[in-house]
Formats: sequence, structure tokens, C-alpha cells
Amino acid sequence: MTSSFRFEVTNRLGKLNDPTLALLLTADDGIVAYNKGQVNGGPPFAPEVVHEAATPDQAREFVQQEAAKKVDAIKFWVDDRNHTKAHMAPEVYQAIVDEAQKQRLPSYAHIFNLEDAKGVAKAGVNVIVHPVRDQLVDTELLQLMKEHDVFQASTISAGSPDRTWLDEPQLAETVPQVVIAL
Repeated sequence: MTSSFRFEVTNRLGKLNDPTLALLLTADDGIVAYNKGQVNGGPPFAPEVVHEAATPDQAREFVQQEAAKKVDAIKFWVDDRNHTKAHMAPEVYQAIVDEAQKQRLPSYAHIFNLEDAKGVAKAGVNVIVHPVRDQLVDTELLQLMKEHDVFQASTISAGSPDRTWLDEPQLAETVPQVVIAL
């Protein structure tokens, strides 16, 4: 299934013409696999931002609830977060992607390994969040991403105490100084 989504940089009132302005979009709560009653928090900085889905129906219902809140995107965690949480089943993330498309919302999949990246690309996800980290990316994944119009969002964190990387020349070439200074 190929997504018909095209992302355009806009603000809530129209096009965003000033490239120095940051655009903040929200996914509100994300979706994780059911963890059998165990703690299943989200990222360490915001453990309460996840909702568990054990079945495709639960996943669809949650996407509908988020769409009613007028969120900008749907995010879900497929991976087992370094073997500490449950891994999301393909039929659950397929339901998330399908319902997000039905609701005209882009879907973002947090992945770690190559097989998960391939799975969500085949499912029609719009964005793979984070690079594959368990092995080198192969041509099959690249072909799937091209075929299904998926892009990969590398993420960086300014939250670490060592902020020397902010002085890297390559960052200055791609990020306006006003944003780096924040």
C-alpha cells in the first residue's frame, strides 16, 4: 500500500515562510504493544505518553481518539526498547497505519532494527523515526522506502550535558543559528 501523503511545511495559519522559525507538531500520546500488565512507559523523559494496544481493534480505536483531538500525527513504538518491553505485532501496527491514513494523519514508527523498518515500510508508514541500529541498511529496505514513499527521520538530542556537537560546521550549514542558540 503506497501512502498518498505529501508533507508540506506550514503553520496553523498557512505556509511557513521564515526558515528560522521552528515548526512544532504533536502526536499527543503514542502507541506501544500491550505489556501484560507490566510498566510500559514511553521514552525516559516522558513515560506517561503511551497507550497500549494489544489488538488491531484497540489500535484503530486509539488512532480515532487521537484524531478527534486534532493531533498532527500518530506515533507508535514497534521495537522492544532494548529487550525491556513487549514488541508490537505486525497486525497491530498495520491497523495503526491503516487507520491513520483513513483519518488523513501521517504515521511515525519508532524502530530499532532492520526487520522492523522493513515491516513498517511494507505496512505503509509515512516516517521511520531513528535510523536502523542493529545492522547496516540493505537495498531491500531502501527499495521498500522508495516504493512506499517513506522517509527516515534521524533524531538528535540537545538534552545531553555535552553540547560541543552544536558547534559542528555541518550543523551550522543546515540549521539556522537562531535555532542552534535555543
